[in-house]
Amino acid sequence: MAAVGIWTHSMRKVGVTYMVGMLGIAGILLPDWDYFDRDYSRWFYPVTEQEKLALSRRSGLR
Repeated sequence: MAAVGIWTHSMRKVGVTYMVGMLGIAGILLPDWDYFDRDYSRWFYPVTEQEKLALSRRSGLR
């Protein structure tokens, strides 16, 4: 991002580069939300088959 700003002298391009980077990171690197959509105390244990079934029923997916 700083390289874009220094190279182009454009704050607009810096802003666009920042937003594209943030959206890319959010789209690629965010964790599996079904895993974290459980009680906090269960985060340290694998998702059980019962939890998978409950999550799929709640979300309307099978």
